[in-house]
Amino acid sequence: MADELGVTKAAISVQVRTLEKHLMCHKIPTSNDRKDYYFISDDISMTSLQANIQKMQRIQHQIEHTLHIFDQLEGIEEEERSSHDACKRRFIEMQAMYEMFLNRLDGLEEEWNRRRAQLFPQIE
Repeated sequence: MADELGVTKAAISVQVRTLEKHLMCHKIPTSNDRKDYYFISDDISMTSLQANIQKMQRIQHQIEHTLHIFDQLEGIEEEERSSHDACKRRFIEMQAMYEMFLNRLDGLEEEWNRRRAQLFPQIE
């Protein structure tokens, strides 16, 4: 079936390693088999949520670093001033947007834990 879809073993291997790197799956240790077996983490939804929040935080930090560099720039030529100011405004907008995103996500992990417990009360 994989051949029908054009998916290669190498592509699958890369994706599995990526999932493993992000703690979304784990290799099952085996001693008698050369094949690798994996299972999906029980907390994959929380892991995914946390990974996305961390990614947004990294982007926000990069934006803040870039704005800091803008503040350090000196001697901007007059013909470059409008481009400089437009670019800086875009980064200020992105900073505000990511701040808004992250503020709205504050508490989402706890809310998800409560919601997940409601979805499957017999498991929790």
